[in-house]
Amino acid sequence: MKTKNKQEEVRINMDNDYEINPISPMRKIERKLESLENSQLSKRIETFTDKMFSVTELNQKIIDDVIRSNHGLREDLSVLIGKIETLTKKMESFMNLMNQAMEIDVGTNATKDVINTISKPIMQNINEIVQQNKKTNDALMQSLDEMLKTMKRMQFSRPIPGNTPPSNILARRRIPEQF
Repeated sequence: MKTKNKQEEVRINMDNDYEINPISPMRKIERKLESLENSQLSKRIETFTDKMFSVTELNQKIIDDVIRSNHGLREDLSVLIGKIETLTKKMESFMNLMNQAMEIDVGTNATKDVINTISKPIMQNINEIVQQNKKTNDALMQSLDEMLKTMKRMQFSRPIPGNTPPSNILARRRIPEQF
């Protein structure tokens, strides 16, 4: 067999760029990458990341439950405030009736004394109850305002959709990307 000279053995088209790299350093890099992927540190990081996602999901569920509970509580308090106002109005009308009854001239001193001894303590107690109801109603209104402010702050502290984790971690946890 005839030997060809070196120029004939390797024909290189000079129009294209070629680069010759040794494969052994590339293989070393591939082996190191595989060992890093299979190392305990990588698995620990993955486990830690999974646990962080679980904690984040749990926190979000808790926040959602608190928001729902606060909303229900606000609705119940608003109903309660309405009922307290109705009770206060009824108490005031009852007091007016009692005052009118006291003003009626009965004609006998004994009846007036009985009315005064019975109705005055009742009227004082009713007045105290009405004042307490008004104070309670004001306190409930302040509590509702504070709850509303707190809920608004909680809504602003929710996670920002742009700060989502890498999709491969989400896929590994079988969580669809929602953002």
